[in-house]
Amino acid sequence: MVNEKLRKAMANYCEDNALEESEQPLIFDNHAYDNSIVGISNDGRIVYDYSSMVQEFMNDEDCSEEEAIEWIEYNTMRSLPYAGAMGPIIITSNVEDILERYGEEECSNE
Repeated sequence: MVNEKLRKAMANYCEDNALEESEQPLIFDNHAYDNSIVGISNDGRIVYDYSSMVQEFMNDEDCSEEEAIEWIEYNTMRSLPYAGAMGPIIITSNVEDILERYGEEECSNE
């Protein structure tokens, strides 16, 4: 996987800085998400792109987009509140995805 180097770099960072487990950034165990890592936040949390997670899961599991979304929503997104202070951040970087996911309600800029 492309981000296997990032996993190793983060492990080295945690070791070099003697970070306690609660201070270490959480990286998802599911390697299907490795190529969905898009960055690290200012506070050291791993940042994933939701659309990439869906695509990578579809590729890894040979499933439909609907199945991938359902699995990610149920098994990953629901776990985020329990991930602690260093839990990952999942972003939606595409405006079209945001509109599709959350609806195209009329907004007033007035």
